[in-house]
Amino acid sequence: MRQKLHIILGVPGIGLVIGLCMIAQPQTVKRPLTFEHERDVDTSQWHYLPQWEGSLLVGYEDFESSAPRIFAMDRDGKREEIRYELPGSAWIYVYNVGAGADGSIVVAGGALSSDSRSASFITWISPDRKRQVAIRIWPYIAMRATVAADGTIWAAGSLNDEENTRVVADNVIRRFDVSGKMLSSLAVQARSRDGRADAAQSSYLVASRDRVGWFTNGCEYLEFSLDGVLRDRFDGPAGLDWHGLDGVGLSDDNNLAIGRNPGGKFFEVLALDRTARQWVPVSLPEPMTRVWNGLLGFDGRALVTQYGNGRFRRFKPSGAQAINR
Repeated sequence: MRQKLHIILGVPGIGLVIGLCMIAQPQTVKRPLTFEHERDVDTSQWHYLPQWEGSLLVGYEDFESSAPRIFAMDRDGKREEIRYELPGSAWIYVYNVGAGADGSIVVAGGALSSDSRSASFITWISPDRKRQVAIRIWPYIAMRATVAADGTIWAAGSLNDEENTRVVADNVIRRFDVSGKMLSSLAVQARSRDGRADAAQSSYLVASRDRVGWFTNGCEYLEFSLDGVLRDRFDGPAGLDWHGLDGVGLSDDNNLAIGRNPGGKFFEVLALDRTARQWVPVSLPEPMTRVWNGLLGFDGRALVTQYGNGRFRRFKPSGAQAINR
């Protein structure tokens, strides 16, 4: 299904960041997460790795163009596509696409109008695709966005001055309602790649039924309550650069998992044991851990991985699951 979404927005172009992630050696726990293969789903191919959020696999194509395409796939691989067309704007840049458990979609990005005016935006698209709200957020720039369980829109990004001459604050977490009203804004200290200031680019913003998590580009994990309060933070795992990080997901029952593929030798999923503050291996059936896998996220409690371009693989939990609170 193709739909047209008309918005008037923009932001100066910002390059993608390559970060250095530190990943800890896995340690043994009493109840490691265990999954069994459920099924593989073939879909249309993608050029940029999508992410599973809420009930959808979401991503984008032609992210830097006059008409980017946002896509969403359901559990059966059925694809819908939303095409951005901006009258009077020749350039649009999509930084990130997220989704909620209710099927809503959020887009973070920016555009340059024909008269060279720019502004940043977050766009909320209703689950039935009949409503679209374009939220002008300049001088805030959202690099990541998602939808929390209570329906609020969350973003991670930076705050510039009005003239766009300098960054006023890095690592700002903001919340909005679906009308565009800002509910809270919190600048946090966060580890970034190579010790630089910005931790938001190339990071992951994920949500469960009662919290929102932010896995920074320096591989530090920060967790927030739904009212926007920082509740805890965890060191990321240690010892591997960003090339080995293959996705982040947070399940409905608060299990945080990351995928890693160090040096293209194997694929492994690690989960956070909050009590022990350790990263531990997740048990997946062999030979399902293949080189070209990547972690797409969680669909409820089901783990979803990439298995080749245009195919995703679902794993259902088996045995006693260690629920992290």
